[in-house]
Amino acid sequence: MAETKFIRVFIADDHSIFREGLKQILLMEKDIKVVGEVATGEGLLARLKSVNPEILLLDINLPGEDGIHLAESISTNPETEDIKIIMLSMYDDQYHFIKSILAGAVAYVVKTSSSSDLLKTIRIVHKEGASISRILTPRLLQLIRQMSEENEHKKEVRDLTRREVEIINLIARGASNREIGQSIYMSEKTVKNHIHTIFEKLGAKNRTQAIVEAMRRGIISL
Repeated sequence: MAETKFIRVFIADDHSIFREGLKQILLMEKDIKVVGEVATGEGLLARLKSVNPEILLLDINLPGEDGIHLAESISTNPETEDIKIIMLSMYDDQYHFIKSILAGAVAYVVKTSSSSDLLKTIRIVHKEGASISRILTPRLLQLIRQMSEENEHKKEVRDLTRREVEIINLIARGASNREIGQSIYMSEKTVKNHIHTIFEKLGAKNRTQAIVEAMRRGIISL
């Protein structure tokens, strides 16, 4: 019998009742394994290096060091940069959403969301690396532009090719690498190479940041 492949999840949240409830929800899923948990941000980086999870559920208001700064540290550390961060937040607003994405999170889940929504996000993130679970409204796009203006002069603007624009549009619609390849008659390996180039041109670490930056530049609209 083939060995079951688990999605390795680490939980970082200071509310013990919420954390325990979340752990019980995850433990009921046959394809998910909780590999660790913490209640504060202190020592989190070391713990992550030790257990090497695939996904981190990170509370935005974690004591010791808040989730935004932790996401920045984790996503820029060579030993933890491959961990996909899903930000857990009590704030159902666009400001905290975009701050989380720019810090390195690949998804943002409000704590009032249903367990099915969270599980769906975990599986999408594990499979594709990103999940746009919030509606990107014109107000959010305006906020993205405002937050980026102060660093605009530092960025080298590199135009995307027609093919790259086509691919980033498909990414924004939630297409997987395989689906993109089938849509534009391209091998999955070539699609991955194009996506890597898109990330470099947009200064993005992941699909979510690429979508946000493409929107900010007016390359795509949702």
